[in-house]
Amino acid sequence: KIQSFPMLQSELVKAIASLTKKQKPTLIERTPNKLTNAQKQNRAKTSILLVEDNEINQIVLLKQLEILGYPAVVAKNGLQGLEMWQDKSYDVILLDCHMPVMDGFEMAKEIRKKEEDDDLPRVPIVAITANALTGDADKCYACGMDDYLAKPVEIISLEAKLSRYLSC
Repeated sequence: KIQSFPMLQSELVKAIASLTKKQKPTLIERTPNKLTNAQKQNRAKTSILLVEDNEINQIVLLKQLEILGYPAVVAKNGLQGLEMWQDKSYDVILLDCHMPVMDGFEMAKEIRKKEEDDDLPRVPIVAITANALTGDADKCYACGMDDYLAKPVEIISLEAKLSRYLSC
């Protein structure tokens, strides 16, 4: 059987365990920890801007953020995301790299330029890219992004990245 779409880490571990005849594969925990009431309250106060043009990716990421207790708003391209960022401050921006109108690389450059020109606080930008292994990661850092997540985004990875930049 040929896998025609990206494989999740958990699926890869199961496949290797099956091929090597291991009885019980050791899996990294793939679900988020249960939130305390204090965490829920703190996370509900955060503001996340998701910039993603693909509707299915928007739905999946918004659901993951909802499960993690983070509210988010969506922009459908970099230009709309830039306008939303200029109208309101966000705690974190989750930014797709490849979009129509204005891509994530250009949006990140514009944000960093505006932050520097207007002496604004630096907002963490986490890239979301399907091409993390083919050089997009270096390109993300070069244009001012702080971190990246590879697609398909697993909820535990998303939670880890957000906890790195948010204090809740």
